Amino acid sequence: MPVSDTQHQPLDASAPRASAGRAAAAACRTVWPDVAFAASFLPKTQRHAVHCSTVVLNQIVQIIDPAARGDGACEDSGDKTGCPTPQACGETCQGGESPKQRLDVCSSVLDYLFTGQPTGRDDLDGFLAVSQEFDLPREAFLTFAAGLSDLVNTPRVATWRRLRESLQTTCGVAARLMWSIVSGESTSDDATLAQVDALGSAAGLIAVIGRMPHDWRAERVPLPLDDLVQAGLNDRDIGQCTEACSVDSDPRWHALMRLETTRASNLLTGAAKAIRLLEQGSAKRAWAAFIAAQLSRLRQMTRPGFDPFAQRVRLRIWDRLMHIPTAFRLATAPAEASTTIHGIGSEQTR
Repeated sequence: MPVSDTQHQPLDASAPRASAGRAAAAACRTVWPDVAFAASFLPKTQRHAVHCSTVVLNQIVQIIDPAARGDGACEDSGDKTGCPTPQACGETCQGGESPKQRLDVCSSVLDYLFTGQPTGRDDLDGFLAVSQEFDLPREAFLTFAAGLSDLVNTPRVATWRRLRESLQTTCGVAARLMWSIVSGESTSDDATLAQVDALGSAAGLIAVIGRMPHDWRAERVPLPLDDLVQAGLNDRDIGQCTEACSVDSDPRWHALMRLETTRASNLLTGAAKAIRLLEQGSAKRAWAAFIAAQLSRLRQMTRPGFDPFAQRVRLRIWDRLMHIPTAFRLATAPAEASTTIHGIGSEQTR
């Protein structure tokens, strides 16, 4: 638990320390670099709010799934994912604590943060002012925690619909929080929220694709089982690829990856439509920047020879920057453009 056991006077929300801003920014860059990249296009106040919110969300991830690591490929180096979707973790590696106990800890931590109790950590102590200025609801963070707990403790996902539901209560909640900061709106209509949710689902699915080896070692199959069946794959195939650190040019894996990356690209196209709804140029650029980062990940995943069991997606600043114009084009593109991002196939996704 990150908070101090000693009671102190509540923090002054009107006077956040400069050290809190620096600490939150550093933590965001380390944990969710795609979010930090997008936030760099925002004015200082909004950028700080994104950083602080990210730190709190990541604190929840660490409580619910302390074993969460990068993307789990066989290489040790490489960029970390830009999405909070965790690796699976059984009860043993969770220290024997039940899911309910971990959710209770999350609730206690949020009580500290939303009442301004000092935590002893600069990166968390700046959150109170942010939550008040941007009207961030405590319930959203609890929803994120509950969705994460469900995802971590579900060893198999039967269908894409079920996986997307899980992603919407985790990555989708994170996307909604970021949208409220970027747009300055605490409420949005259903059509807008659908576009925001699409970004969360896309980022979550991209993270799932990159984490298959680690998830398998944690006795979890995150991809929809009906997709695996359609591709002619089973648990034994995943295990063999994990042990070999390679798909060995298996055409079944390439077909599966084509299906999943096409699905992600379609979601990103829908998410790009939200750019048109933002009024400030900085907000438009920030939203486009996060989409651009996900497009860059997809592009690497769809390159000939990419092997999710042997390689990590590595992004440089330039990799992210070069796809920002694409994100803006998608914002005004017709619906049929959703199947042509970077030449990703035109299979129908369910």
